[in-house]
Amino acid sequence: MDERIRALAADVESAGILFLCETGLDPGIDHMSAMQCIDRIRNAGGRLRSFLSHCGGLVAPHSDNNPWHYKISWNPRSVVLAGKAGAVYRENNQTVRLSYPEVFSRSGEIDVPGAGKMESYANRDSLDYIALYGLHDIPDFTRTTLRYPGFCRGWEMVIALQLTDEEKKFRTDGLSIREFFRQHLGGTRRGECRTDD
Repeated sequence: MDERIRALAADVESAGILFLCETGLDPGIDHMSAMQCIDRIRNAGGRLRSFLSHCGGLVAPHSDNNPWHYKISWNPRSVVLAGKAGAVYRENNQTVRLSYPEVFSRSGEIDVPGAGKMESYANRDSLDYIALYGLHDIPDFTRTTLRYPGFCRGWEMVIALQLTDEEKKFRTDGLSIREFFRQHLGGTRRGECRTDD
């Protein structure tokens, strides 16, 4: 949660108003459904030993018409920045920190009933939500993003090709994709793919 928003909590509460900052899928619905599950377990006298949340906006099967099985439905720069932030989570009472490339190279797999196999990758800073959920003593706490299989490998290639690098700038009017890559990758010869510079 944004610290500037968190700082308003006392004022919002004293004013007696309902203040909704983000209520989309993530953050929003994922937190509400998580708290619903946590409260249900606690109210039944249970104790949480692990928290693993999977959430993702997926392309509807009838609209899935590209090889990556993904469509950007929000600000494209935010899609990139979400990955560039890396990831932090807790596993076996240890804090795990992943760099931008590691987020996608260390993805997992989950079988979602009714949808089949999905990829999951760690979603930014999971630890920021431990206090919000009241799960301070839990040994495992991870929030992940779900995507169709192949997404993470594709994003690894996007990173390797430096396509999310914000340093280089190009004039692209009238530039073919081949010419763009020749400039972007530094004059690579046909058939080569340089990803090390």
